[in-house]
Amino acid sequence: MTDRNVIVEAVDGFFKSKGLVKHSGSWYRRTVETISVFNLQKSQYGRRYYLNFGIWILSVEDTDFPKPHKCHLVGRIDRLIEDEFESKGFDALLDLEQPVADGERRSELIRILDEQLIPFLDYSGAVEELRGTTGRFIVSASGIRRPVVSLFPRR
Repeated sequence: MTDRNVIVEAVDGFFKSKGLVKHSGSWYRRTVETISVFNLQKSQYGRRYYLNFGIWILSVEDTDFPKPHKCHLVGRIDRLIEDEFESKGFDALLDLEQPVADGERRSELIRILDEQLIPFLDYSGAVEELRGTTGRFIVSASGIRRPVVSLFPRR
C-alpha cells in the first residue's frame, strides 16, 4: 500500500490488537451477518490519509474479503466520530504535514479509534443492530449501495 509510517503502524497495530484479519491491505471483521472492512487510503495530493469503512451484508451475498469500496455501506471513519472537535483532531492526526510528534500522533489515533470505533464494531455486526437507533447513525453516515437500499430506508 504505502511505505510504513506512524499512521500506518498505529492503524495496523490497532486493528491487529482488536482481532481483525488483514487481507490485501484492508482489515476485516466477520460476524454471522456482516463483514466490517477498514482501509487506510493515502491522498494522491499530499501526505494525508483517510480511514475508510465498509459493511458487507452477508444475506445479500456471501464472500470472504469484499473490496472496501464495493461494500453495501461505505464511508469514512471521520463521519462516525460524534464530537466535532474530536473529528477535526482525528483529521489532523491523519495528515503527516500537520506538526504532531510521532508518539502523540500514535497515542491519540489509538485513543480516538478505541473510543469511537469500538462502538461502531458493536453495532455493525447485525442487520437489526444497524436498523436500530444507534445503528442508524452508522447507516446515515454511509453511502448505501443498491442491493441493500430496501433494508435501510431513509427517514
